[in-house]
Amino acid sequence: MTEENEHPVDALVALYISDERLYEDCTTRLRELLERVLDGAGLTDRLHTVTCRPKEPEKLREKLLKGEGRYSSLDDVTDLVGIRVITYFADDVNAIAQVIENEFEIDSQNSTDRREALEADRFGYLSLH
Repeated sequence: MTEENEHPVDALVALYISDERLYEDCTTRLRELLERVLDGAGLTDRLHTVTCRPKEPEKLREKLLKGEGRYSSLDDVTDLVGIRVITYFADDVNAIAQVIENEFEIDSQNSTDRREALEADRFGYLSLH
C-alpha cells in the first residue's frame, strides 16, 4: 500500500529497491543460461561479450514518470533486467537472435530491429532489441 501523500512512482521504485538483490541475481543467472545456450549452439566464438544489468532505480523512476499511467505495477515494466550480446560481426546477429528466439519467449510487441534504421552511408548504433 502507498501512503496517502506518496506518489505511485515512488511506491514502485521503493518496491523495486526492496527486491533489488533478486533482480541482480536474475541478471547473473540469465547471462549464465544464455551463455550455455549459445555455447550449445556452437556460437561462443562469435561473441565479443555478454553483459547484464538490473535497471538502475533512477532510470526506473525516469521511465515510470515518462510513461505515467502506463505502469500500475512492476510487472508492466519490460526491462527491469537487461542482457546485451555483442558480436564481432553484424552477420552473426541473426544466428544468435534465432537461438534466442528458439530458447526464450520473445515479447514481440516491445522488440525492435534498429539495424535498418540508418542509410548505408551512415555510421551509428545498430541493434536488435
